[in-house]
Amino acid sequence: ALRVILCAICFLRPEEVEALDVGDVNERLQKLLRRGLSFVCLFAVWDPPREGVAESVDTCHKAGIRVVMITGDQQNTAAAIAKLVHIDGEASL
Repeated sequence: ALRVILCAICFLRPEEVEALDVGDVNERLQKLLRRGLSFVCLFAVWDPPREGVAESVDTCHKAGIRVVMITGDQQNTAAAIAKLVHIDGEASL
C-alpha cells in the first residue's frame, strides 16, 4: 500500500512566470501543462495503518461485528490496506 507521487519540472522565462500570476489555481495549472513538463522522479511513500487498528478489527470480529472500510483509495490499495488490518472479503466499488 504505497502512495506514489510523480515529480516533474517546467523551465519558464521570467515573462512566463509573470503570466502565471493571474487567474485561479486551475487556470495556472492548465497553462503549465500546456507548456509541457519533464519527468524528474517518482516518490513512493509508505502510509501504514494506525497502531492498534488490526487488533480493534479482530475484537469486532470476535464480537460478531462485520467491519466495512470506506475509502477513496484505488481498489488495489484499499485491498492491501484491508488485508493489513484483517478486514476480509472482496472489495466493492
